[in-house]
Amino acid sequence: MVMPSREEAFGVAVLEAAACARPTIACRVGVCPKCFVTARPVCWLPPAMKPALAEVLIRLARDPETCRRLGESGRKMIQESSFE
Repeated sequence: MVMPSREEAFGVAVLEAAACARPTIACRVGVCPKCFVTARPVCWLPPAMKPALAEVLIRLARDPETCRRLGESGRKMIQESSFE
């Protein structure tokens, strides 16, 4: 899941993607990054950083094992949190 938003109030889509064990790339905006302080299931990027976004997308496209680990980490974080 890719969420290259420049503004987000909360970023529920990031939490939903994590719950579905989807590897996620998102911009560090809104309060959602604060929800992930204990786990690192999301590749966080600065807003409006197109080169960084492209680099991460290419890197993850070439590394399915990292994608799988990101997804599993996200699901585990949701299961162990009060988000459910």
